[in-house]
Amino acid sequence: MKKRVLLLTTYFNKDNSVGAIRIVNLHEHLIKKGYEVFVITTDQTSIENEKVLIAKDLCSQAEGMMSIVLRIARRGLYSLGGVKWNTLYRKVISLSFNLINKEKIDLVIATTPNHEMIEVALLLKQSTGVKVIADIRDGITYEPIYDAKGLQRKRLNRLEKNIALYADKIVTVSPPISDFYIHTMTVKSSNVLTITNGIESNNISMSNRIVKNKLGNKVNITYCGKLDKSEKGRFDVCKALIHAFSLLNDNDKKRINISFYGDFYDYEIAEMSKFFTVHGSINRDKVLEIQSHSDILLLLACEKYSVVTGKLFEYLATGNPILGIFDKPYAGKIIDELGAGKVVSPFDPEKIAQCLIEFTKSNTDNYIGNIAPYKFEVLLPQYERLIYEL
Repeated sequence: MKKRVLLLTTYFNKDNSVGAIRIVNLHEHLIKKGYEVFVITTDQTSIENEKVLIAKDLCSQAEGMMSIVLRIARRGLYSLGGVKWNTLYRKVISLSFNLINKEKIDLVIATTPNHEMIEVALLLKQSTGVKVIADIRDGITYEPIYDAKGLQRKRLNRLEKNIALYADKIVTVSPPISDFYIHTMTVKSSNVLTITNGIESNNISMSNRIVKNKLGNKVNITYCGKLDKSEKGRFDVCKALIHAFSLLNDNDKKRINISFYGDFYDYEIAEMSKFFTVHGSINRDKVLEIQSHSDILLLLACEKYSVVTGKLFEYLATGNPILGIFDKPYAGKIIDELGAGKVVSPFDPEKIAQCLIEFTKSNTDNYIGNIAPYKFEVLLPQYERLIYEL
């Protein structure tokens, strides 16, 4: 008999967030394979039904200044007392207990971000004995996106230890995070599995199916996503690109059009607008269309080796060359493995400038790489086998 599975996730609307793509695809895959799957999410943009429940509190329903005040209070309460003191996650706990008792849930899969969902899952295990898979996409204490301080840091250290002790299986998106749990947290290697983020086959664009958006004889380079709003320090990487572009002569500058689409801080817009075209946020369908029609796709990341952003796999699906500006991230290894583009250190603006010039002089047609191992239809059966083992 197939297990009854509960997914705990912050994001569950992939039209609104790249962070939802992995868990939405896992949800769809498990349903196709005959599993009874329930979802509890804090994503207020998700579509709710009898099997997809949205946790809500006063803060999630408030607007303006009241919402800001309540969020600060909620964060402070969490630092003091954990998820039980956080009004939103207390609602997640309540909904979870009801589902476990009513629907006889066998397994809870909790995914980050946010790490609170895993804390909830471990609490459920302690109270009910339900099996738990911790799906970790960003490091919690190992190379975290945001560095926690004080009480928050202590709480995350404790959570990390509890994951190592009590999660039945740990799934990560990159070998460096898996190695951290095996070697630093001393989790049995058989209990840790790396399943990267993946490519949705319906978004794959072959060169004979797209028409590049050539701007005259210009090379069209595109970045879609956030900067410091997503990962503190990412705008510093962008500034390396700005510096590199400033090194070009006027003729080369005229041949390169760099566009940024996303939700940016005012200080980011002010700097980028000196040389680049900056647009606001657009819906995911438009993002996919723009990415498919670009000549080069820009990937910026901070100096964290474990980072393998979901945006990389959206880019790979287009077949368009990628310009990665980062030094350490594991994403660079995937780009090199597939021959999917160039990776340059943000500490070498002259090399970045040289890459930009080379792109204006070379063919930017789709690369041909074996992306099959990164398709969800290949990755998700691994997840299903893990569920079966439990």
